[in-house]
Formats: sequence, C-alpha cells, structure tokens
Amino acid sequence: IVNTPDCRIVDYVAGHCGSAHDSTVFVESSLALKPEVWLAPNEFVWADSAYSLRNWCITPYHRPEHNIPVNRKFNYHMACVRIKAEHTIGFLKGHFSSLRGLRQQIKDERDHELAVYWVISCLILH
Repeated sequence: IVNTPDCRIVDYVAGHCGSAHDSTVFVESSLALKPEVWLAPNEFVWADSAYSLRNWCITPYHRPEHNIPVNRKFNYHMACVRIKAEHTIGFLKGHFSSLRGLRQQIKDERDHELAVYWVISCLILH
C-alpha cells in the first residue's frame, strides 16, 4: 500500500503471498513502474530502509551514517511521517476484520487466486 500522510491509499499491489517482502512487491506497483505519472517534479515518497534509494524514493540513513547526529534526527523525523503507513494498515484491518488473517490454506496457484479475489471483493463491497 502507498498512502498519503492523512492515510489515503493512492496505490496498492495485490496478488502476492503474505511472505513476499514489501520491497519485492513494491517494484510491481504503478508508482514504482512509472513514478513520473504519480509524482510531480521534486515530489518524492518516504520508504523504510528495505527499499532502494532513488531520486523519488527517500529511505533512512544506514550504518555507519545513521550514527551522525543530524542523520539520526532525520531518521527520527522520517519515522514520525512513516508511522502513517502503519496507521493506514491498522485502520484497514480494524475496519475490515477479514483482513486480519485469511483462514484458508493456500496449497496451489488456484487457492492463491481465490484468496486474492476474496480480499479484493471484500474491499470493493465495503
């Protein structure tokens, strides 16, 4: 999910298993594939340290640079903005309790497709 600071969802990717890493899924989002469509010049998104740093995707400082006081302060303020992503997911799970956990065993591709269809249907119907 890509969201604004006021928790509005602006982009999402569906269809991956829950074990897929967020950064792996993100590269398939329309934002990552065509950032120039979604972002005006000089606009960017905040991302966590698992994502790749790009001119439109800002990530926190890593070691050893994160130990420099000004970088530590930057990372702190960035975390204050990024927590909105967790709030957005929490809001979705609170509003759509079915998203808290899919109680279906996924054994093959068909089961996976049915699970994705079920989640998307729940979101659309509400």
